[in-house]
Amino acid sequence: MVIDLNVPNGPAGTSSGVLEIRFVISNGGRHIHEVVAEFTPPGFTEPQPTQTSADDWKVPPSGKTERPGWPRRVAITQKGRPDAPLL
Repeated sequence: MVIDLNVPNGPAGTSSGVLEIRFVISNGGRHIHEVVAEFTPPGFTEPQPTQTSADDWKVPPSGKTERPGWPRRVAITQKGRPDAPLL
């Protein structure tokens, strides 16, 4: 994605500001990692180094889980003794 900042009144022959952003989507769309791949500030003629990034995660609504029925409560007992204390 390229975003033109359109900053007015810059010196002639220079940029009005441009951001080039790249996205990496993983985990079935639940995680998005954004990186500013290139940044040309207003008034510059070439891109400048940048280390800007962001991470976003999809979270379930309050009190809900991602998958229906999760988390499940599972009782773990000693083999062959369902009345024994949980391990």
